[in-house]
Amino acid sequence: MVDWLRTLNATNPRAYDKCRAAIARLALLGHELRRPEADYLRDGIYELRVRLGSVNYRLLYFFHGRTVSVVDHGLTKESEVANREVAQRIYELRQRAGLTQTELARRVGTTQSVISRLEDADYEGHSLAMLNRIAAAVERRVEGRFVPRRRRPQPA
Repeated sequence: MVDWLRTLNATNPRAYDKCRAAIARLALLGHELRRPEADYLRDGIYELRVRLGSVNYRLLYFFHGRTVSVVDHGLTKESEVANREVAQRIYELRQRAGLTQTELARRVGTTQSVISRLEDADYEGHSLAMLNRIAAAVERRVEGRFVPRRRRPQPA
């Protein structure tokens, strides 16, 4: 973890500062830290969620007892842009159709909280089946494309 933070500090000091701030909030709030800052994954593992621009940083941690949190691993996620775009498209479709989240949920056969989650830029569970149901509810269809990945410039 320390090596990951050192590398992050050397390559992106702003991201490093945001990650350090997230760790400080974890130290302050512990179990009380909630989304969007933190999320429970499974098996006692949580993640701190930090975003800078289109890049998401995740710091995995667990609790030892009630008062000690152990930050164990850091990673960089750059594929979140697609999730954010899908969430934005769902929101825009719903707005253009003049529907509330509850009304869209009724048409799709789900709950308002599911629609809210699908419109959350951090949500990673968009299924093609659900996207097709949403599209049908607003008289649209889903199209998908595979495009080349953007390459990040390598530091000199």
